[in-house]
Amino acid sequence: MRKRRIVFIIVCFVIAILLGENPKTVSAANVSFTFFYNNSCASCKEDEDIYRLFNRCFSVEEKEQMNYEILVYNVFQQAGKEVYEKYCKDYQRETTENEFPILAVNGQWITGYEEIEQYLKNDFKEEQEQSTAEYDNEEKHNSTSQQKSQLESSTDTSVLEQLTQNSRDKNIKNSDKYLLLFTTYSCEECEKVKEYLGEIDSSVTIEEYNIGAENAVEILQTLYACYGVEDRRQHVPTVFIGNQVLTGQEEIITALSLEDAFSKATYGTFLESVNQKAGNETVSKINYLTLFGSGLLAGFNPCGISMLLMLLSILLTAQSGVLRNGILYIVAKLITYFGIGVGTYFAVSAVFSDELKSITRIFTMVVAGIVLILAVLNFVDFRNVRRKQYGKIHMQLPVTLRTFNHHMIKKMGNVSEKFVPLLAFGLGIVISFGEFFCTGQIYMASILYMLRTHSKSMLQILSMFLVYVGAMMLPTIVVLLVIYKTRTTNAVSEFMLRRMDFIKLFNAILFFTFFIYLLASLR
Repeated sequence: MRKRRIVFIIVCFVIAILLGENPKTVSAANVSFTFFYNNSCASCKEDEDIYRLFNRCFSVEEKEQMNYEILVYNVFQQAGKEVYEKYCKDYQRETTENEFPILAVNGQWITGYEEIEQYLKNDFKEEQEQSTAEYDNEEKHNSTSQQKSQLESSTDTSVLEQLTQNSRDKNIKNSDKYLLLFTTYSCEECEKVKEYLGEIDSSVTIEEYNIGAENAVEILQTLYACYGVEDRRQHVPTVFIGNQVLTGQEEIITALSLEDAFSKATYGTFLESVNQKAGNETVSKINYLTLFGSGLLAGFNPCGISMLLMLLSILLTAQSGVLRNGILYIVAKLITYFGIGVGTYFAVSAVFSDELKSITRIFTMVVAGIVLILAVLNFVDFRNVRRKQYGKIHMQLPVTLRTFNHHMIKKMGNVSEKFVPLLAFGLGIVISFGEFFCTGQIYMASILYMLRTHSKSMLQILSMFLVYVGAMMLPTIVVLLVIYKTRTTNAVSEFMLRRMDFIKLFNAILFFTFFIYLLASLR
């Protein structure tokens, strides 16, 4: 009981972390100078030009007397673009790519370096004395994870489909070694990277997009959002290879100089990576086989089979329809487990989707720790069963629930024959909720596994649960058929008792395997 409490406390701690919110910092500045510029070049430092301009316009004494802040956004980067579009909406202006740089301050909208400098030197002080307006910049610090979630809900799919179609039109095959390069004009780093790529393995297909071309910027920014690229790394040259994204001359050349740089750099690997990060991937056969195996293992749980044996024993004694009522009991359990699983999946997706994306690594580490604890407890149970110390088994239903289930099943012997089917179905639902404390360990791990597939297809999600729950019911169906044929529960009871140690060992192995899988996903 003590160890189960520890597991419960850890789970509660994880939920508390997910529900917690970080306080936002509110600027106390009276004046916000918001500059927008559009520059994709990694070696160009246009933001420094803006600060130099500001320093030319105001003396040290004037800056000391002002309570101000300077916000500089590069609209080439997605975060900067979103802030710019919000400003355009608030200022009721059309977005344009040709008017940068822009200064937004005190309700004014000034474009061009000369005009901005003239305004700050001549008109700003007078306007500052008369103006009491303050602009709300609550969303100025949008995070990369927020960019990603917003893009995923908008046009990611169409943009990525366009990228894929462009590649297919060039007859690029999934097995081809592939590298996607983004560059721009008059970019020294871009030229050096292109020169380096011209000397690499000729079997590598290099697909280049110049961001000056139509839709190239939109494609690049969508890929940045999918891969969660930090703002400081959002510049050209940028290379996408396999499941990696590389930005800047030094990073690109260093990574591509490695001996195994192109070992997994196929077009198929790139597509799989993009689809996974964008949440468009299909569930593979491996996913279904994994879920089938997990469900089958959960179906051998002694908690569930012991309840079925007790039910069928009473039905045999009362000479009620064993097969019919047993099937109704199993169907009710299938429906209940399916409903619990689907409900949990969509609840977690809806409530914690943004939090899970923003703290994926921390969340995965905590879940891995819980899974490891479950693996250890199941292994301890395996040793206790081998020593016939059944009273020391940890992973089983609490005594209160076992007593309640037994009491409910025993009532069936006193019910009129015509109500037995209805009671059998009802018992299947009630006992499923009670059993969940025992069988739910593997089920929760499997739901986490399903969440990590990021599938957005309703059909795929429902089919995964059907595979798991269907496999989970198979041992129960076999037990029902054996008892229906033999008209006794003794053989099955003895078999389960003899094999309980192996069942506990298999559970331990499953949880430990899932623990390794979670650790591998952190790399």
